[in-house]
Amino acid sequence: PSLSGVQNIKPFNFPNPFITQTKFGFETNQVEKNLEVVLQIYNQAGQLQFNNTRVFENNFTKVYLDWNGITNAGAALQPGVYFYKITVKSDAGTSILTNSFIKL
Repeated sequence: PSLSGVQNIKPFNFPNPFITQTKFGFETNQVEKNLEVVLQIYNQAGQLQFNNTRVFENNFTKVYLDWNGITNAGAALQPGVYFYKITVKSDAGTSILTNSFIKL
């Protein structure tokens, strides 16, 4: 059956744990659609460490976002456990995916 609304599932990042860079990803039914994807990374205290928005036409069922481990302040992320939120917006709606990762 066809899905009419936005559906994004299975958030992941690889490698996890990571040292210098990692790749975030998710699966989506929004193929050949314009997507706005917001990646936000928080420390354990809930403080925002990184925020980035990308707008693009998606041509695949899996979407990947590369990240070099550098915070918005321009510093390398310190070792520890972090949480990420991926917000995906399209004409069909909005979905939010969350997960955690370890920085070595």
